[in-house]
Amino acid sequence: MKLTHIKAGSVRIADRGKAYIHIVLCLTLAWAFTIQASAQDADGKHLLWEVRSESNTVYLLGSMHMLTEDVYPLPSAMEQAFENSEALVLELDLDSLETSSLAGMLLNKALLPEGTTLRQVLPKETFDLAKTRLEMKGVQISTLDKMQPWFITVMLWTLELQDAGLSGEQGVDMYFHQKAVEEGKEVSGLESFAFQLNMLTGQTLEEQTTVLHEVLTKGSMEEGGIERLVEAWSTGDIDALEDYLLSEYENNPDAYRLMVTDRNKAWIPKIVDMLEHDIDYMVIVGAAHLVGDDGVIALLRKQGYIVEQL
Repeated sequence: MKLTHIKAGSVRIADRGKAYIHIVLCLTLAWAFTIQASAQDADGKHLLWEVRSESNTVYLLGSMHMLTEDVYPLPSAMEQAFENSEALVLELDLDSLETSSLAGMLLNKALLPEGTTLRQVLPKETFDLAKTRLEMKGVQISTLDKMQPWFITVMLWTLELQDAGLSGEQGVDMYFHQKAVEEGKEVSGLESFAFQLNMLTGQTLEEQTTVLHEVLTKGSMEEGGIERLVEAWSTGDIDALEDYLLSEYENNPDAYRLMVTDRNKAWIPKIVDMLEHDIDYMVIVGAAHLVGDDGVIALLRKQGYIVEQL
């Protein structure tokens, strides 16, 4: 996957524009990343759950938006859940993305106020760290001087994940979306592009700077961080996965509320509504939304639903 290149007020979207915009949003809205390796735990189960009602079944699949080719073929349980489902629900409906107009919206939201530069916004230490890290990746920070800190964070994460061999075109949601389109299944999203993009602007420049600094100094971008997360997935160590994902928010509870728990709570009525229909659904979201006491799984159980891991 190629990156979007930003130059003085213009934007060029790479060939897979929809995939890139989707990844930008999903990565930005979940600073804690998940990497789908074998997605199987020690008991032979997967990061896949089913919720049954009197009329239908909803499957919940934890995903990562950037993966490696070698994760395919996916476990048969995931493929079977898809085959059993008449409808696919993603965090964002990819079919709703019109690349040209959305690229303009994205750039508009990512730009700093007129007359303000990244060097002016960031503390010197954070700016120098970002400059060094970007130059290591072959990117000159001067080409991003008009961009808000959140965009720099996303670019750094994306470059880091690409260096680890991950591609947005290999993401689980992209994979099942393509299959759903080919098979004529209904596809929808839990959120709109406008909602997700507006959420990004809900953080102040100071809050964005805090997250960027943390990403530059610790987290998954530290040496071996991505590999350890991959290992947690490969071995199915869900406890380690939960600890890792949720620890990313320890110093930023407001971001955790905004980007994870508030969204989880907003999704529950939509999932409950699905359970009142007479067709089966497959819902794919980042696994950070499924784990923990505030995760979708726990919230559904609190409402009395039996949620079984497959």
